Amino acid sequence: MSKKRKGSKAIKLPLTTLKTKARLALDSPALVEIAGSANSPNAAYEQAYLETDDVKLRRACQELARIKRDYGKKAFADLVSSVVSHRPRPEDPGKSKEGESVMKPKGQVKEVKPGTQTEAKKPQIPLKHIAYRAVVNGAFARISVVQKYKNDAANPVEAVYVFPLPDESTVTGCKMKINKRTITAELKAKEQARKEYDAAVSSGHHGMLMEQERPNIFEMNVGGIEPGEDIEVQITYVQQISWQDGGGRFRIPLVVAPRFIPGTPTGKSGTGWADDTAQVPDASKITPVVAREGVPYNADIQVLFRPGFRCELSSPSHGMLIPTQTVAKDQEPEFKTGDIKTDRDFILVYRSLSKRPEVAQFCHQTKAENFSQVSIIPPGEAEAKESEIVVLLDISGSMKGPKLAGLKTLAKKMLLKIKGQNSNHRVCVTAFEDRVHPLSQGMGEITEELFTKISNLTDLGGTELGDALTFAHQQFENTLKPHLILLITDGETYSINYQGTGARIITAGIDTAVNDELLRKLARDTNGACQFFYPGEDFDRAANTLIGMLSGPVLRDIKVSGAEAVGITDVFTGRPATIALRLGKDVSQKVTISGTSPSGETETWEINPTKGKECDFLPQIWAREAIRECHEQQKQVELSLKYNIICAHTSFVGISEKEVPGQKPVKVAIPVELPFTWNYDEVFGSPRSIGANLASLGIHSGGLRSGGGMKGIRTHSLIGSSLGSPRGFNPPDHDAPETFGFMAEENEECIEEVGDICCCLGDDDDDQGASLGGSDEILPTFEELEALLGANAPTKPTNPIISKLINILITADKGDQDKAQAELDKLTLTAKEIKSWSEEDRAMLHYFVYRLKAYGLYLKDSLKDNVYKALGVDPQYSDPIALAWKNLTKKELGFPYADIQTPEDYDWHEWICWKSGRGPKPALPPFALVP
Repeated sequence: MSKKRKGSKAIKLPLTTLKTKARLALDSPALVEIAGSANSPNAAYEQAYLETDDVKLRRACQELARIKRDYGKKAFADLVSSVVSHRPRPEDPGKSKEGESVMKPKGQVKEVKPGTQTEAKKPQIPLKHIAYRAVVNGAFARISVVQKYKNDAANPVEAVYVFPLPDESTVTGCKMKINKRTITAELKAKEQARKEYDAAVSSGHHGMLMEQERPNIFEMNVGGIEPGEDIEVQITYVQQISWQDGGGRFRIPLVVAPRFIPGTPTGKSGTGWADDTAQVPDASKITPVVAREGVPYNADIQVLFRPGFRCELSSPSHGMLIPTQTVAKDQEPEFKTGDIKTDRDFILVYRSLSKRPEVAQFCHQTKAENFSQVSIIPPGEAEAKESEIVVLLDISGSMKGPKLAGLKTLAKKMLLKIKGQNSNHRVCVTAFEDRVHPLSQGMGEITEELFTKISNLTDLGGTELGDALTFAHQQFENTLKPHLILLITDGETYSINYQGTGARIITAGIDTAVNDELLRKLARDTNGACQFFYPGEDFDRAANTLIGMLSGPVLRDIKVSGAEAVGITDVFTGRPATIALRLGKDVSQKVTISGTSPSGETETWEINPTKGKECDFLPQIWAREAIRECHEQQKQVELSLKYNIICAHTSFVGISEKEVPGQKPVKVAIPVELPFTWNYDEVFGSPRSIGANLASLGIHSGGLRSGGGMKGIRTHSLIGSSLGSPRGFNPPDHDAPETFGFMAEENEECIEEVGDICCCLGDDDDDQGASLGGSDEILPTFEELEALLGANAPTKPTNPIISKLINILITADKGDQDKAQAELDKLTLTAKEIKSWSEEDRAMLHYFVYRLKAYGLYLKDSLKDNVYKALGVDPQYSDPIALAWKNLTKKELGFPYADIQTPEDYDWHEWICWKSGRGPKPALPPFALVP
């Protein structure tokens, strides 16, 4: 792209020159439409980026938009019409019909004569691929999502796909492409849109319907896909990028994680794994079925990064593809992931290396309104006041693995910083799952005993966050001190109702597929703050950020005069106050923004709302925030329809009539991946334990009896009481299977089969304290096991370096990150030594090095260089066992991988089957110890 010098005006090129440059774009109706509607050539280039990979076409679209800007709409229209008049007339784009509720078939309906229909194939997954294209401009992003469907079955199908978008996203449009036809969806009231879609699809026509189930969960229905037919659905959205830790955090979520569903079952309205309940009446619409062994479809992501300031860029989720690098102010790097698995968020983090201005401003003007967005970073920091702080730690089943280890590390670092910040702080630490587990008795000082208890935490049952927050509010004693709650969780729950007011909630979300909407809402509703972390990120930096939030806001009680403002919240250290403004057509006065500093003084800024960088989607950003703050459904619908953005009460619907309508389609729910680092057995139950214990539990395909359980076996679930409450169950008095001490925990278990996916639920009546410690303290190393079991010890890895890496992994999984990193730093290894190893050992080395990264553990530079020098970027193996480890590494990294197979007599066979999603975790050491 051409650049202009700072402070210089754009050069106006001759019209004939621009016509030549724009010629290529005139052959594409989509690019002509973009150039005609874009508010600037720069906006046209960004929108063209989402439409095509061809750089020449993008630049031609930009030049076409420049004709409109520099020579007026008439010159633009004349050029377009002169080309279109000589072009063959295209097919009808097939826009959906206004107000149509009942579709009347055209022509004859296809008939299936007895004996002539071929045997129907088993329904295949019609979703084949998802392509994301994004332009990231530092403060904002413009994104396109293309979902590609194909019907491999013998009959028409309707695909139902539940997918995530960021909580900050604003969906602005939706299209369906069938062969050469493009059907532009219309935004309508939700009930009307559903009525039109159902009528069309049941009559054998094509239809698409996009509904918002939560601000960050959507459902796409694509109906009438004929056998062998390809259909693409394109969704466009814009988003304001959240600012944390001195920079932007851009996130594309790729999977809806399973979430804890509380309440009594009431039936099913959707295709998900959970029943609707009294507390979550649409649970079956927001819980997509999880495929244990993964799904066949992948995604690819392409990002044009245009920060506009010097920054350090990294990707905590896909560091192999996007290494840490410095990006200059005028650089515009482009990143392409290629095919990746949809089992984790895609995250770009960019920290500013330039001094940010105190005030940054964007603006946009329509025919009737003016919009502005102002970001203010107040100078100074808040002084830590003597406070009462409740630290809530989520130890539910979904936190197992790197997340729980990260929680322990972060919690201990936070306690050290709280103690160092103000010795007069009083603290209460509580863990929670489906019940609370106080680690301290009320408010008190931070003691060494607290650190030991945190180290001994283990993952347990569901996520009763509402009960935990109620308990936290009950712990405050002094009404004159500030009340703070620090919540560390993945947010994967719908148990959110709590009693208590007056406490500021600081949320720290840690997950590979975090529930951002819940954590932002808790923070927003209590004038708190929210921070997100990917497992393995720098927890020292994270703790420094969180301690700044606990100190309190640097600007509070913000008021705006002269404009209709939304998005007002208290401002914390290093974070801007970002306020969206709407004004009338005539702007004759300045806007005043004021707030109270920590010293009690009033800080004031005067803003000219017509000044600032142009951002053409500010009206949609403003409307999205206004809808969030509005509690009247009718007003939400009015704003949604006026600004053409989806909300909870409106939907995008598109319909295309077929010349010859087909059969009513079979509905196919699209399964999803289990998020990376999650443990299937902890969420849905182990198939081995289910199969082995069905008889003793009295469970059959129809459900479970009113009693049962097996003492000594523990499984956990996010499903909560949606399968019936386990409290009060009396387990039979038979002996538990013989296990090692670190495996046995007393409890009972309820299990129910849900289709092919088994879901289970655990609860303890006697685990107060016992379930929180003890067992982790005696996890032995391979060497200790060998000494303990003697000749009966299972085979351990013969390579001493790999044994050490595995022991380090076990240490990290217990939450002792500092000790694990210290042990890792002691390792020495040359490239020559590695090259002398067997292929199996080299492949195992590669795998466990990447496993450690999820825990925030990295090889020292010299060792890392030797490992990569010996293995290369993509090591090649002929040994089938080495290939299995290589594919397991690809799975770890989020890349597509081949089938992972090892011989049944291979020592690691059962463990590899578990990690690849084909079986339960080994029950006996040493493999039961390896996370």
